[in-house]
Amino acid sequence: MNVQRPASTQPHRNTRRLCIMHTVWLLCMVLLTLAPGTPATSSEAQLQRTLAPLLSELPDNSAWSVAVYDLQRQRFVFTQHDQRQLRMASVAKLPVSAAALLELGPEFQFSTSLVSLGQEPAAHNGRIPGLGVIARGDPCLDEHHTDRQPERIFHDWIAALRKAGVTAIDGDLVIDNRFFSGPIRPATYPGGQRNIQAWYSAPASAFAWNNNCIEVQARPGSAPGQPAIIATRPHSSRIRIINRARTVANGGSAGIIVSRAANSNTISVSGQYSKNTSWFPLAIHEDPDLLAADHFAHLLATSGLPITGEVRLGRVASNAPLLHQHHSGLIGALTILNQRSHNFYGEQIIRVLGQQRYQEGSIRAGTQAVEDILAERLNLPREHISLLDGSGLSYDNLSSTWWICQLLARMHHDPSAAIYTDTLRERWESGVRCQVKTGTLAVARCLAGYINIVPDQRYAFAILLNRGDATANDWSRSTSRRDRDRILSAIVQALKEG
Repeated sequence: MNVQRPASTQPHRNTRRLCIMHTVWLLCMVLLTLAPGTPATSSEAQLQRTLAPLLSELPDNSAWSVAVYDLQRQRFVFTQHDQRQLRMASVAKLPVSAAALLELGPEFQFSTSLVSLGQEPAAHNGRIPGLGVIARGDPCLDEHHTDRQPERIFHDWIAALRKAGVTAIDGDLVIDNRFFSGPIRPATYPGGQRNIQAWYSAPASAFAWNNNCIEVQARPGSAPGQPAIIATRPHSSRIRIINRARTVANGGSAGIIVSRAANSNTISVSGQYSKNTSWFPLAIHEDPDLLAADHFAHLLATSGLPITGEVRLGRVASNAPLLHQHHSGLIGALTILNQRSHNFYGEQIIRVLGQQRYQEGSIRAGTQAVEDILAERLNLPREHISLLDGSGLSYDNLSSTWWICQLLARMHHDPSAAIYTDTLRERWESGVRCQVKTGTLAVARCLAGYINIVPDQRYAFAILLNRGDATANDWSRSTSRRDRDRILSAIVQALKEG
């Protein structure tokens, strides 16, 4: 289907209250943009003197862009190649999180519904003819919100079912995952075995548990020389284990060598173990909704509330008798997205935006929604950004430092400014508090955010360093990160001195 903005779309109830305020400040922003230039400040001169030699030392044939924006005076105080569109890596999470906050509102809650498949919540002395899960893309069903105990969410659900009077489930566990559609991961993600199995390439799904990863743990067998015991989360027969691991006497290796096949949920484990290893995560290849449901069914069984049927996908009536409703807050999700730079959260949130705005929870609808929301709400031009996913992992997520600084500046003047900036990671440079978002790819080192010199002297900045055509000897991960960090440090120092 074509993604179009319906004329009847109404703002979310949390954002409707802010519409008038948004309109007023947006008009002010436009007027300020048209205002005549003002004389250069000492900060501008200091920035030029400080940054010029650093930028001249960047690798030959690399591509880069730097911009610094004075939030009080509403003007750029430093720009170099600021209109150039470059790879922004995980800095792409800044527009995604801004669009989510503007469109959904700070009070938005992700929700998952547990319902009876019968006509009554607990018919026939607590027996129900099946359990349905209506999934709506909640990214927060994981250890980040449960003190590193991801199974606690499902145990809480089981307790809620018992409280609702359920004593037996005589039928299937049915997952309604229609909230999302299309590919579970962008086709533009980097290829190669290392990338496709890594946790940061985990797919999106309407019913997602534990960041849509398969976690593997090796445990010693009964005696040295015996096979190690391999445990997985999720616990699912859809995961195949090739176990080459062996038990050794105490003091042996406790490392883990684990990999996932390129085109299946087949896990290979090798090594020698004398004690339990940590859980090691790998991205799920396929069927993330079903793997999450398998683990839920496993815990239902071990808790004395087994299903007698099968785990499957299917339609669940929206008016089915409600047994339990789980909620997770948007702000907690945005904080994980930006502070931990969690790709999975970005892919979930962008699809939720597509569903919220266009009733299509797909990559295509989500990326379109982000661009449309920021154009409409912040008057940001579309031609300065190319967005392919919600995480920034695709190499051709492009933007300019001009556009990124404009995004940050306009969010700074938005009523939700304090909430937005608090989702960013705190970083101190030369005694100055910065709130930043990093971005890292093999061919890009990026950084953007806010610099708080004093309460009434704040700046937005963006640094995009791309390898471009630089040689491998001139561009490396360590040197490019060093260059990026040196530029931020120099900006802060110049602003302090100016």
